[in-house]
Amino acid sequence: GSGSLNAFGKQFMRAGYAWTQSLCRQDADRDGRTNGEELGDPDCIWQLGQTPAGPAVSHPGFVDEPMMLLAGHSCDDYEDPLDIQFLDLLFSSPITLNASRTHHRCEQVTVETSGVNYYHVRSDVKLGYSKALHHLRVYHCLDGDSSDGNRVGDGPYECTGIEANCRIVAGWALGPRSQCQPPNV
Repeated sequence: GSGSLNAFGKQFMRAGYAWTQSLCRQDADRDGRTNGEELGDPDCIWQLGQTPAGPAVSHPGFVDEPMMLLAGHSCDDYEDPLDIQFLDLLFSSPITLNASRTHHRCEQVTVETSGVNYYHVRSDVKLGYSKALHHLRVYHCLDGDSSDGNRVGDGPYECTGIEANCRIVAGWALGPRSQCQPPNV
């Protein structure tokens, strides 16, 4: 984001903006999980250009519950339910990034549900440029609940990346391009 650095950001800066064994083994937000565990590199073996051993399960700069939706499960044995409906979200607006800092970009959309409850069971992410995206989250916010206010149709904007007033319903992190929810969730 554009504000001050969180504890992980400060550790990353002190490490020379490099993923090191020391940075990986630290616990920036003091939640009991190492930075590596939170970012999908529990053994601290990731190197630039590689895919982490697993998906990110939480954010190392914020004390939060593990984001099991981001952790996901393999889709190897996944079969679409018979009554499945697909929702495609395409984010294609160009974004200018400054490589010297972390960016959080948000975009609000309205999904018409006609009073029907829908459940997230699978995420398939198609990236045009994978070096710029570490993770994404999809939140469900009731009208007016977003901490950024109602910005539907405004396109992408700089934000905190944490939406405390809403409920996370889907997510993706570096690793597999498809993530499925466990059976019976």
